[in-house]
Amino acid sequence: MGANHRLEARFKAKPAPHFTIHVTTSGNGRVTRQGSTDPLSGDVAVPAGSDATFVILADAGYEIAYLRVDNAPASVRPGTARYEHPFPNVAADHRLETAFKVRSAPPDN
Repeated sequence: MGANHRLEARFKAKPAPHFTIHVTTSGNGRVTRQGSTDPLSGDVAVPAGSDATFVILADAGYEIAYLRVDNAPASVRPGTARYEHPFPNVAADHRLETAFKVRSAPPDN
């Protein structure tokens, strides 16, 4: 065993684990990631364990008709045109679905 030997190893980087947040929205508004203005639709990859906040923003003259997170209604006050929904410490896939409607006229006094 006095001879020299050469050993070579190659390693491939393992992709970081992530989860998917599926975003669905109707027209007349958009959903973005906090800090971005790029509208989202479809599957959004989020690194496991990270925090992700999504901004739901109605176009001018519109308000949020509804917001559902994982098929359950989220509590959004009537007349709301901008809403932020956090997903803290993401450890599973999620769904975020929203729709918009024409802004309600203020009540007559």
